[in-house]
Amino acid sequence: MGKVTLIAGSTGLVGGQLLDLLLKDSYYDKVIAISRKPLVQQNAKLVNLITELNQLQNHASELKADDVYCCLGTTIKKAKSKGAFRAVDFDAPLELATLSKALGAYKFLLVSALGAKKDSGIFYNQVKGQVEEAIQKVGFENFLRIIRLACSSKV
Repeated sequence: MGKVTLIAGSTGLVGGQLLDLLLKDSYYDKVIAISRKPLVQQNAKLVNLITELNQLQNHASELKADDVYCCLGTTIKKAKSKGAFRAVDFDAPLELATLSKALGAYKFLLVSALGAKKDSGIFYNQVKGQVEEAIQKVGFENFLRIIRLACSSKV
């Protein structure tokens, strides 16, 4: 089999656009998309892994990929608490990076945010900075990219 990619956050603004691009591109033969609910996209190379983010370890055998795109993110308003926000924006991306590295992933690309800084006085930026730092320590010596985007849900 050819190249396999894994995308987490494929139902969000950035992840949804990225999923469409990955499905159209011939570079990958298989695209594994993690989501909590079934995706609307239908494509011969799409594998939709339906699971909660805190259950990734239970699906390790289904997460083997060459490249991983992590587009996970929420807002405190949607998450309803700082703890729930941190679970989506810190815990899940770090778990995905650690697990995918152990399974042999070569590339890891993390969508973060402008202003990400681990010691920021703004909680959102602080968590984004902390996850960037934690993922850098996972050991993707070959290829780790952190993309800081400024997004608005009003697009």
